[in-house]
Amino acid sequence: MNLHLYPFARLILPFSLGILLAHKHLPAYPFVLLFLGVALFSESHQRKSALLLNAILSGFIICGMICYRVENPMAAKNHYSHFSINRILSFKGFVTDEPKIGHSSSKAILEITAVQINSRWISASGKLLLVSREKFPVELQYGSMLLINESLNAIPDARNPGEFSPKNHYQKKGILFQAFVHKENLQITKKFAGNPWIANAIHYKHRGIHMLKKAGYSNAELALLTALVFGDDDHIDKKISDLYADTGVLHILSVSGLHIGIVILALQALLKILLPNKSFDLLRGLLLLSAIWSYALLTGLSSPVVRACMMCTLFIAGGLLNRKSQAINLLCAAGLGMLCLKPMWLFEVGFQLSFLAIAGILLVQPWTEKCAEHPSRIIRLIMQTSVASLAATLLTLPVCLSEFHRFSWYFIPANLLAIPLSTGIMYAIFLQLPLMMLGIPTAWMTMVITFLIKLMEQLLMLIAALPGAVSENIGISKVEIILLVVAIICLLTSLYGFNKKPFFTLLILLLLHQIWLGYQDYTLQTRRCLIVFAQQRNRHNGTACIEGRQAQFYFTREESESYKKQCIQNTCRLYNIRKYKTKEITKSQSFRISFATKGKKDKRDSVEVL
Repeated sequence: MNLHLYPFARLILPFSLGILLAHKHLPAYPFVLLFLGVALFSESHQRKSALLLNAILSGFIICGMICYRVENPMAAKNHYSHFSINRILSFKGFVTDEPKIGHSSSKAILEITAVQINSRWISASGKLLLVSREKFPVELQYGSMLLINESLNAIPDARNPGEFSPKNHYQKKGILFQAFVHKENLQITKKFAGNPWIANAIHYKHRGIHMLKKAGYSNAELALLTALVFGDDDHIDKKISDLYADTGVLHILSVSGLHIGIVILALQALLKILLPNKSFDLLRGLLLLSAIWSYALLTGLSSPVVRACMMCTLFIAGGLLNRKSQAINLLCAAGLGMLCLKPMWLFEVGFQLSFLAIAGILLVQPWTEKCAEHPSRIIRLIMQTSVASLAATLLTLPVCLSEFHRFSWYFIPANLLAIPLSTGIMYAIFLQLPLMMLGIPTAWMTMVITFLIKLMEQLLMLIAALPGAVSENIGISKVEIILLVVAIICLLTSLYGFNKKPFFTLLILLLLHQIWLGYQDYTLQTRRCLIVFAQQRNRHNGTACIEGRQAQFYFTREESESYKKQCIQNTCRLYNIRKYKTKEITKSQSFRISFATKGKKDKRDSVEVL
């Protein structure tokens, strides 16, 4: 593997480093000095080229920092967070995305255009989260211009250790505050103020979902098809999503590069039939690009979809220009272009998983090509899918463990079964929708698709029921993540011949990991702390007393078993608890615990419950 053939692979790393430094408010000069020192201490005949490379890498670090600060909405001078939040009484703006209507609450994202301070309207910018306890009092759509007379509130953080943090989730999207809307403080001033292309895409998506409803699918089947085809996974039952997560095929339920690849294969086969001559290459390429970008717009332009479409665009453009292109170079070029347009994508888990998975598949391409030499087509497909799944899982392992704390051991057989079935379902849906538009009966297709959905779920249930199918609540520290990343890099470099002693390097990493575990055991022996759990604001309903690697949990009798289990699992994972006990207490005891521990969180004796 010659890195000189992949210039974008060497440029995206310093550019991403610049974005990370700007996000963490860190200076760039230590890395610039490091590159300069490496260049100066290089051999004399390579010093001039090393200095040039140092200037390019340093320049891309600075470009990454500039892009982040320019595109960061919170850096704008008129961002509403720069005003006194308590003085903002009213604000205007338009809905930037399709509102999410749930069973218990509804949410929408508002792009603020003006705020009212002391009876004076001031031009402002920034995104805001609108929340309603039930459905919105008026029918909100994408592009609706609103006038809201309501104060702003900070988005709450996680109340218990290890819980989902709405504050961090929305902060990565540039949203810092929220507003609760009611009928009396919400007014639509203008029907539409958004992008007509996005509005048309949302309209056609709803039209397609309405056609699927008319086809006779049940609510569960409709929710799965909506996620599979249109990327809307808000209505999928939690049991179904947990099933797909436990078997390692959750990526099927979110539109990604896999779905774009299915669409491309179908369109290529159709265009070759309609336009078979080579003279139509340009027209075929333009039609293909128009179709995939339209589908990307239909599914909401998520980062994995944009990545797949940009790679396809670069690949088709290179083919039309008779330029040979390397897939890894296209991947890095697409990533560099995406980060230039939206640097905050670097911190999205979907962006990270998409690029790492595709990078893993491309890095093992020489081995997948060897699998293609097998005479049997079925065995060839099984070998290629297994190698690709293994490589994608290996490179995404650090992100999955740090974000989701679970690992599916039977991901290879699950993908071997789920990918062909989901591909067949998508092809059938793409055929059924045009037939329904032409008025042709498709009841038999509904039966076939329903059978495929049930078959896929039954097979995944069998895999999930196998012993040791999934490891949950995996605790991994930042040091262990770094060691895991270094181990994966050593393994990849050994496969490509860069490192002749990979086992020696891995043994050193294993030794460092054992030293880290020993250091943890030593430092945790004297640890004593108290954790107070809260399900609602100002309402304590549980306590954990931690001493060393042992814990005693106290919960009120009114709390559900699922809530207790979640608190215990998250606490054990985050604090490396090996042994724990639980005890039920009354509400009065719970209040005495909370009062007694005020200002004494480092003393275990003050929270004993007898």
